[in-house]
Amino acid sequence: MAESKGKVMLSINGHPDLRELFKDFRITQLELAYTVGRDKTGKTSGELVICNW
Repeated sequence: MAESKGKVMLSINGHPDLRELFKDFRITQLELAYTVGRDKTGKTSGELVICNW
């Protein structure tokens, strides 16, 4: 991402190790509700959006 000539946006699981790995980039944390099929439990999970701009 650091050497890319274009804009890069990465969406990845919000694990603390990944925050450290991408600490030099702009990071936004999201809480998303994932559902599979008709399961409407709405379990939330942390997601990181990492940008090089």
